[in-house]
Amino acid sequence: MHRLLRRQLKKIGLNPASESPPTLDQWRKLLQHINRAYGQSDQDRYTLERSMTISSDEMHELYKRLKDSTEARLGAIANALPDLLFLQDAQGIYHEAFSEARDDKLFRPENEIINKHPKEIFPPKIADAFMALLQKALDTQQVQILEYELDVPAGRRWFEARMTPTKLRLNGEKTVITLARDITDRKQAEVRQRLASTVFEAVTEGMVILDRDHQVIFVNSAFTYITGHLEAEAVGQEPRFLKNSASEEKLRIIWSIVDTKGSWRGELQSRRANGLAYHLWLSINAVKDSIERITHYALVLSDISELKRSQDELEYIATHDPLTHLPNRTLFHEQLEQAIHRSKRVNRRGAVFFLDLDRFKNINDTLGHHVGDDLLFQVADRLRQTAREEDMIARIGGDEFTLVIENLQRAEDAAKVAKNLLKTFSAPFPLKGYDLEISASIGISIFPDDGDEISQLTKQADSAMYSAKEQGRNTFRFFTQKLTETAFEFFDLEISLRRALELNQLFLLYQPQYDLISGKLIGVEALIRWNHPGMGLVSPNRFIPIAEVSGLIEPIGEWVLQTAATQAILVPS
Repeated sequence: MHRLLRRQLKKIGLNPASESPPTLDQWRKLLQHINRAYGQSDQDRYTLERSMTISSDEMHELYKRLKDSTEARLGAIANALPDLLFLQDAQGIYHEAFSEARDDKLFRPENEIINKHPKEIFPPKIADAFMALLQKALDTQQVQILEYELDVPAGRRWFEARMTPTKLRLNGEKTVITLARDITDRKQAEVRQRLASTVFEAVTEGMVILDRDHQVIFVNSAFTYITGHLEAEAVGQEPRFLKNSASEEKLRIIWSIVDTKGSWRGELQSRRANGLAYHLWLSINAVKDSIERITHYALVLSDISELKRSQDELEYIATHDPLTHLPNRTLFHEQLEQAIHRSKRVNRRGAVFFLDLDRFKNINDTLGHHVGDDLLFQVADRLRQTAREEDMIARIGGDEFTLVIENLQRAEDAAKVAKNLLKTFSAPFPLKGYDLEISASIGISIFPDDGDEISQLTKQADSAMYSAKEQGRNTFRFFTQKLTETAFEFFDLEISLRRALELNQLFLLYQPQYDLISGKLIGVEALIRWNHPGMGLVSPNRFIPIAEVSGLIEPIGEWVLQTAATQAILVPS
């Protein structure tokens, strides 16, 4: 029997150890006490009503049952609680302790707690806190709560003490009932939640939680910083930053992967709320419940624009010349390889030009490397202005430049490009107070005629360039001698053809045209001819193609029309 019940029985004059039933007056007092202390049940009322009429044997049996049931009821209620239960008087003395299977949560064994003051049991700070709480509970007659941490047999645990004042008095003292609940798991969960919340807000990555319908339910401050969308604008809506990042079809594929595999990550290009574009690295993970149903989606997004810029800068540094900002040897080889593949695909020729400045070493040695660097920068600028947008210019080292052009109809067309390149050096270069006249030598190889390997073509163009230097510099040479001869013949004829217009070396022959039925003369066909003073008559098959590619075809055509019309007037009808 619990000590509290024994004390109450003794107060009304009953000996708990006795098997003798109470007197009628004691019986009435006992039932009234139970009614006040524990509430009146149907069984209590029934017992009270019958107490005057039952026999002594029945009263004896009933008394025994009542003692057993009351004790069992108290024990069952107390021990069913998940908490430690203590009864203390106004002085703090412990009179009852219920723990049962939770003895490992007690700071001291039960026999070391009963009839002891908190200061005899607990560390001073906790004991003082208990007494202050007890006094406040009695003064206010309200429940008081205290959280504290103790080293108990179960380990370091957190407890929540709830002190409730009661109407029960012990030896004239007011009492309180203290429920001490182990809240270690809750405290740890709170710590984890605080840590998670702190991390959630502290990380530089944007974090978004979506419900199963893809509606935003939570975002952190980094999300707003990255996307420009405020929390109030995002929550309750579909994530706008995703719609700005991919087409509906791509998003459909992404969500399908997440729902199937549980996650997706990849790079997207999105737009901020202000419309500015940025590069985004996105991770999406599905959150599932215990039966593998998706309940939420966790999204982590990082602004990788700076990283992309850094990568682009590193790639630029790795593939470009720092002085002229032209592609370097590495990028030149990559682009030449692509050009060779394209030429095979479209069945067109291309050309590789190697250009080397003449006597550049003398400039470096006499005027200094800073002047030489300035010259190289100006040469690169002039080459950019001369080349077409689709052509690729590179500096592969020292004073060597390269040019790759594509879609040549004839290999000889490369000669015209080389001639234009040489013209870029006709004007002096202003350098540190000097006007330097610089020339260049150019070597040319044709692909796929001369080969389709990068190393082969570059060696051939380099070899042709040295041949140009041996021929007196400020000129060009093809790797194939025949092409060089054809190219120079082409330019000689172009120069002579321009003079032919000025010196009236062109003339017309007329071929009559007859009506085959009547046999009458119906007209004449004007045929142009060129009487060169050194070569004699030059066939139109030789000079007309030159006129077409050199821009002379129009003035020659005008000359033919004007001459034919004039001569037609002079002919008698």
